[in-house]
Amino acid sequence: MSKKKILVGTLVMVLLLVVLVPKLISYWNEKNDYSNNMVTYFSLAEFSILGKYVEGDTYFLKLSIDSEYFDSKYKLKGKTKEYSLGKNIDLFNKIDLNNPIKYTGIQLESIIPLNKINQEEKSNLQRDPISVISKDEYNDFITIIDVY
Repeated sequence: MSKKKILVGTLVMVLLLVVLVPKLISYWNEKNDYSNNMVTYFSLAEFSILGKYVEGDTYFLKLSIDSEYFDSKYKLKGKTKEYSLGKNIDLFNKIDLNNPIKYTGIQLESIIPLNKINQEEKSNLQRDPISVISKDEYNDFITIIDVY
């Protein structure tokens, strides 16, 4: 083979790698990030806001779940929970601790990576997604997305 054919063949392979590798990585990440998560949205109406604070660039809300229903059904290990607001400074500033009575509901999002839980927990969460509030180890996967 001539050097010219080898050079052209090598150039074509490099161009294919440059084009295909990012697409393959993107496809792999999409499959891992989106298909391997259990996403749940739910709201709570019986709660009390106890405080709010900032750690680094993440905002948090400390609240008490006052619902007897949730307490009896999910056997909560303490009614006080701390959930992230993410980097949502607008929501953080919207919460007035001097007037906590004005809030009638809170909307939460939980995104649990399925590779972090066993099959039994996965089945339990699929049957009753709101049971995510029952275990403190799930708190890191729960984000408050609105307070109204």
